[in-house]
Order: sequence, then structure tokens, then C-alpha cells
Amino acid sequence: LDKRGKADGILIGGNLSTLSHLIGTKYDMLRARQDIVLFIEDINEPLYKIERMLYGLKYSGLLSSLKGLIVGRFINCKYDGRNYFDANHLILDMVKDYHYPVCFDFPIGHIEENLPMIEGSNVSFVVEDNVYLHIADEK
Repeated sequence: LDKRGKADGILIGGNLSTLSHLIGTKYDMLRARQDIVLFIEDINEPLYKIERMLYGLKYSGLLSSLKGLIVGRFINCKYDGRNYFDANHLILDMVKDYHYPVCFDFPIGHIEENLPMIEGSNVSFVVEDNVYLHIADEK
């Protein structure tokens, strides 16, 4: 499912439910920047709710302005009898028209192997045969 490419930007993200509920508030860390490599994950959300949250990000203009997207694990987000069988295909459909790299199943989220993501870090993000995320040294 991955979309290949390279992006440089500021790493911002987290739980999709939380991020989507902060849009338009004083805690919305996504709207003020145009150089975001976004990472998202979630747990125990029906796919129709994930779809609703993604439409909020899309119609706010955020999805079209990203430099890259890192999709973590969506745990217990099961098929709900509607349009999509899993979160990854839903997300891919939402970003199919955008020309930035996207990787899926990155080891972040409510899982045992949960890699640390350093919010606000400068990153280089490459999706090729493998996914590479380089966090720049702050000096």
C-alpha cells in the first residue's frame, strides 16, 4: 500500500481521535505549519468514525498540505459493514490524490513494539523498498 517518495519536515502527530478533536482549538498544532510529516494511529474506533475524522482533516486542508504521512497501527478498528475493510485502505483512499510519501503499519500506536516519535523534530522520511525515518540532530 505504501506510496513511495521522500519528504523533509517537522514530525507531528499522535492519536487520530485526539488530533481531529483539537482542530480549530488553541491546541491545534497542525494548522499553523505547512511542513508537517504527520504520524497517526488509533485504537478501538469503528471505521466509520475514522472516516469521519479523516474527512475533517481533509476538508480543513491539512491532508493536502502535508509533506508525508506515517500510518501507525490501528488496533481493533474493525470492518463495520460499510465502505472499507480496514483502516489502511480507507486512509490510502483519502490521500490517493496527494503526491507525498505514505507508509503503513509503522510500529507506533497502542502496541508492544512502539517506537518513540519525537514531536517537533526535523525529519527526513523516505519510502522505498523499506521505510526510513531520520530524525535530524538538534544543534
